[in-house]
Amino acid sequence: MKRTERAFRVELDKFIDVAKMDERIKGVSGICCPYRKCKNLKVWADAVTIRSHVIIEGFVDDYSTWIHHG
Repeated sequence: MKRTERAFRVELDKFIDVAKMDERIKGVSGICCPYRKCKNLKVWADAVTIRSHVIIEGFVDDYSTWIHHG
């Protein structure tokens, strides 16, 4: 699925919603960014930043198990 497709963005929004819930449960302020360059090492409080990172460049390679996002 291409990152420019609406279906990708819908699924990305679901992913971010789950990550936000996990953030609240863990009591942390921010979400690990699964963007290729951030590699889940950078944490952003703004989900819009994460969304734009992933739409522009995509997820980190081989990220199929959500170890950082609930």
